[in-house]
Amino acid sequence: MGAIDAAARERDWKAVANACQDAIAHPCSPHAFYLPDLWTGLAEAFALQDRYDDAIDALEHAIAAGHRAWPHPDADVARLHLMAGRRAEADALFASLRTRTPDDPWLFRSAAEGYLSVGDYATALGWFSDGAEVAMASGDPEGLVRALEEGRKEALKHLNAAGGPLDDRIAAFLRGWEPPEPGIWQPPEWPEDLAAEPPPPGPCVHCGWRPPPTAEELEDAPGARVPTAGSVSMGVAWFTAEEWPRATAQWPYLLEDMPADHADYLHEIESRVSQMAAGLGARLIMVPISMGGLLAFCAEQPSLDPGSGRARADYAASLLADGHGREWPPERNDVCWCGSGKKYKACCGSPVSLA
Repeated sequence: MGAIDAAARERDWKAVANACQDAIAHPCSPHAFYLPDLWTGLAEAFALQDRYDDAIDALEHAIAAGHRAWPHPDADVARLHLMAGRRAEADALFASLRTRTPDDPWLFRSAAEGYLSVGDYATALGWFSDGAEVAMASGDPEGLVRALEEGRKEALKHLNAAGGPLDDRIAAFLRGWEPPEPGIWQPPEWPEDLAAEPPPPGPCVHCGWRPPPTAEELEDAPGARVPTAGSVSMGVAWFTAEEWPRATAQWPYLLEDMPADHADYLHEIESRVSQMAAGLGARLIMVPISMGGLLAFCAEQPSLDPGSGRARADYAASLLADGHGREWPPERNDVCWCGSGKKYKACCGSPVSLA
C-alpha cells in the first residue's frame, strides 16, 4: 500500500497501476487487503492513462470482489465507454441503469456529468433536469439538487439557451430545503444484478494466516464448549490509507481523537489495541474496512449511523464472521497487520513507531 500511496502522490499513474497489480497478485491479498479498493484503484489508474478497456475490466473484477458504490458501478463503466468514444455502449448502459435504479439521483448526476465531459450538452441537460426532479421528489436527503442545478446551468450556457419553469421550481425548493440530520439518509436499494459476495479467504499458503473459526464451526467442533473470554474473537475496524481521508472528510469529528496522518493513525490504533488486549483478554482480529463497504452494510441496518463507532464495530464483526481480518498481534517476524508488507517488529510492532 505504501508503493501505491507514494506513486499517487507523484501522480505517476503507471506506477500506481503496477503497484495495485502487485498487491492484487500477492498471495496474502485476500486477507491482507480489501480487494474491491485495489481493483477500483487500478481502474482509476488505467482510466487516467486512457486505458479504458483495462479500466472496465478492473471495475468488473472490483464488482465481483464485492465493490458497492452509488450510483451502481455500471455507471462508471458507462462513463468509460463515453471517454473511449463508444457512444452506443454508453447510451445502452445508462438506459439500463435508469430502468434498474430509477430513483437514484446519483445515477442522473453521473450520467449528466459524463455527457457534459464529452461535449454532448443537450443529453447532459436532460439528465441534469430529470435528476433534479428525482432528487426533489425524495426531499433531496443527499443534498444533490444544488449540484444538479449548477450542472443544468452550465449545459444551458453551452447551448446558448434560456431556463424555464423547472429553474423556478428548483430555486423555490432550495429556498425551503434544510440539510438532514447526520445518519438519516439511507442509500437506495441495490438491484438484483450484482455479483454475489465472493467466498471468504481460506488458509494462506504464503504466510500461514488462517481465518478465525465461525460460531457454527465452534459449536460443531468435537468437544465444543462455550468459549472463554480468551477464546472469543473480536474484530477491530480500521481504515486503509485510501479510505481514512475519505472517512474523515465525511465525518470530520473522527479527527477529534485520531490523527489525520494515516501512519500516525495506525500507530494510535496499535496503541489502543494493546490496551484493549490487556483489558479484554479476547482474541483480537484487525479488520480493514472501506467507506463503500461500510455504507453498503449500514444500508441494510436502518438503525445504524454509518459514522458511528457502533456501525464500524458491527461491520467489522460481520467481515470477521466471513473470514476477513488478521490476528493481532502477529509474530514479530510475520507480516504486519496494517498491510505495509513489512515485518510486524519493523512496522506497527516497533517501539519506535509507537513513540
